[in-house]
Amino acid sequence: MTSDPGWELPTPDDGPPPPETMAWVTEQLGTSVLSVEPLYGGLSSAIHRLTLETVGDEPGRRVVLRRHTNTPWMEREPYIPHHEARTLSLLRELDVGVAAPTLIAADPDGDRCDVPTIIMTEVPGRPDLNPADPGRHAEQLAACLADIHRVPIPANLEEYRRWDNPAAPVPVWVTDQDQWAAARRRVGHNLPVGTPTFLHRDFHPNNIHWADGEICAVVDWLSACIGPAEADLAHCRWNLAMLFGMETAEHFTDHYHDLVGRDRDPAMLVAYDLSVVLSAPIDRFPTHPWNALGRPELTSDAVPPRIETWLAHVLGRDAA
Repeated sequence: MTSDPGWELPTPDDGPPPPETMAWVTEQLGTSVLSVEPLYGGLSSAIHRLTLETVGDEPGRRVVLRRHTNTPWMEREPYIPHHEARTLSLLRELDVGVAAPTLIAADPDGDRCDVPTIIMTEVPGRPDLNPADPGRHAEQLAACLADIHRVPIPANLEEYRRWDNPAAPVPVWVTDQDQWAAARRRVGHNLPVGTPTFLHRDFHPNNIHWADGEICAVVDWLSACIGPAEADLAHCRWNLAMLFGMETAEHFTDHYHDLVGRDRDPAMLVAYDLSVVLSAPIDRFPTHPWNALGRPELTSDAVPPRIETWLAHVLGRDAA
């Protein structure tokens, strides 16, 4: 498990793809594109829904175009588009319990497009960050994640890589530097290694699609890998704590463990909880993915206190 430098997260460009990219898209799809619609809620790339020209009696189908526009991230991890293309190909054969996008075409090195680019199938539904019953919402998320973790591990999948950097400076928005330092000391340079599991790696409400009150699809599989279940749990718990509070985050975790029939490993979960918190950006905290999906109150000023409250909660569990 290796560490990455701190994230640099500019707002993804939502302008239309340039002509050279659209020429490649048309060539790959074998038909014309009638409309290009930006999709919001992501940090790492520009995503557009493409509506294709009607062929015969078939209505124009829709596909999704991802352009990896986060240049610093691509310079640091140029393998990501290749990994995403491979994972989307695997998803054709895997049963993850709900719909998932699959690969149509890829230009992972950006040889033909302006940046590394993927075309994938569209899935139904949309994210829901304002559920009427957050507790029930959390239970459904837990059931979905449990199904993903039951998938047999595919061959040739990357191993889990932590996103926090133990050597990174303290973020500018941190008010309790002693607490931050305590978290760093607790995690150190190595995370505990648990039972290998098929991980989504970025499982959180923005990447879960709903329809009629039920989860119908999971998107953004570009970081899928092999690692301990606690990695997915911790990432989703943190997001739920930011969106709905600590009680909902813990309810999600309890329900997950009830479903999989396995007791918590408190030390393991604390380590991955802390790793998630410590992976936060060093500069002003980006909240546009939540804002774009209907949570405008989660501003760059409002979120850091929630993070520090969650961090105190995790450290308190560790000391108990």
